Amino acid sequence: YMGIAPNLMGDKPNITRTGTFDVEAEGEKVTLPPPWGKFTSINTSAAQTVDLIDDEISFGRSDSARVCINDKRLSGVHCIVRRLRNSDRIVYHIEDLSTNGTFLNEAKVGKGNKIDLHNGDRVFLLPRGKVPEEERI
Repeated sequence: YMGIAPNLMGDKPNITRTGTFDVEAEGEKVTLPPPWGKFTSINTSAAQTVDLIDDEISFGRSDSARVCINDKRLSGVHCIVRRLRNSDRIVYHIEDLSTNGTFLNEAKVGKGNKIDLHNGDRVFLLPRGKVPEEERI
């Protein structure tokens, strides 16, 4: 399974992030906005920890996924995490696009379903109980 724990920064009044940061991309300096959250991999040898900058971030096996994870058990685009700005607040949710399931805090999201995310939620891209511990991501 892919275990990721979102750290959603934008909805917490006591956390402030301002400014931008520079990175090198293909030999050029690029300025990016600060991340609004982070997905922390529980097994960094198999999947990376990802700063959330874009309002939509896809996870999956395909090269078209924003976060590509080389595991044949994952769907091409397994799930998408979105940040939505409503007039009075920011909402975060995950949408399951997979065949094998995306799980939020051990409960199956279900293909085509969207569920709100909160700080500390745990997202698994494969059923946790069916994957040996050494294969967990």
